[in-house]
Amino acid sequence: IQFSVPPTSGVGAALLNGGLVRNRGIELSVNGTPVQTRDFSWYARFVYSHNTNTVLSLPFGVNYIGLNGEDGIQTVASKGGQYGEMVASYGYAHYQSKDGSGNNTASDLNGQHVLGMTGSGTQTYYVRAVNYGTDPISQQPALGSINPWFLGSLQNTFTYKGFSLGIFLDARFGGLEYSTTYFYGSQDGNIKSTLAGRDAAHGGLTFTPTNANSQYLGFPLGTAPRNDGIAFQGVFKQGSTSTGTDLVSHDVSGMTWDQAYKLGYVTPVNAADYYVKKFSWSAGIREAGTFTNSWVSLRQVTLGYDLPGSLAHKMKLNNLKVSLIGRNLIYLYNSAPNHINPENQDDTGAGSAFEEGGVPYVRTFGFMLGTTL
Repeated sequence: IQFSVPPTSGVGAALLNGGLVRNRGIELSVNGTPVQTRDFSWYARFVYSHNTNTVLSLPFGVNYIGLNGEDGIQTVASKGGQYGEMVASYGYAHYQSKDGSGNNTASDLNGQHVLGMTGSGTQTYYVRAVNYGTDPISQQPALGSINPWFLGSLQNTFTYKGFSLGIFLDARFGGLEYSTTYFYGSQDGNIKSTLAGRDAAHGGLTFTPTNANSQYLGFPLGTAPRNDGIAFQGVFKQGSTSTGTDLVSHDVSGMTWDQAYKLGYVTPVNAADYYVKKFSWSAGIREAGTFTNSWVSLRQVTLGYDLPGSLAHKMKLNNLKVSLIGRNLIYLYNSAPNHINPENQDDTGAGSAFEEGGVPYVRTFGFMLGTTL
């Protein structure tokens, strides 16, 4: 871990051991030959591993250090917690009801996303955690761990006379990942999920912009009804006012967006503006770019054939085998949105949870001619 040192030392930072991390887990391997006859055999090998870690200590007596990430979202190590927890100051703020004295109170609305209104009272947006409340924990909420629940693989090899077929499955379940491909692809409308709300066929709400938000959005006054409206899910923070369809300012503090919409106090946001607000670098919700990283990959398939021994002997070889190989063929299951490649990672540590706009899943095919000496 890099720690700052005085510039007069002549170096930029001191590189120190990062403390103690305790790992506890299990790895299980089971293999065998379920079927064996004179001409046919089936060999199988299953591997399962699960690990948990705890940060026991950090240098200089600190309780918390940042590891990897970008503005508003990062992985951390905290004493007594896990190495690789993901936190996001640019995550969703979560609503907390308060009484007249500012004390927390119970409410069915607690925990919902917090919404705000622009100064002109015409546009709804999601409030970032760092901009809501004063509690340091709530301002940088923990989203979860980047560590998988378990890793697994299954290898099967089938042989019949001179033919062989190898099928290798690789799997991961659990752990968070943040994808810049998904986040900024959503901002720009370049991925399939952003079709939602663009028109009535894709679930868009029909609405007529008021004169107030027509001017704000650059639409002409008295514009015709639109069908690209998107609703918000959440509760308006204190002090939120909105210019309703009656062009009158209304206090929507503590209301859900649905309640305010039914009263005509707010109008939907057009799809393009919605995605820019939610996924932009300057004002977006980084948490919206995270997902649980679970997948099952058909990692490799190999089809081979042992050529007749007489042919191999003519070539002065003991044997000769020809094989066709396909690798990274398909995800049988992938929890990543828009079929993003969740293995697009250039780091095996705490930075592995950040897919920094890499390439799609790439299939490779090969041909092999082999012998034994």
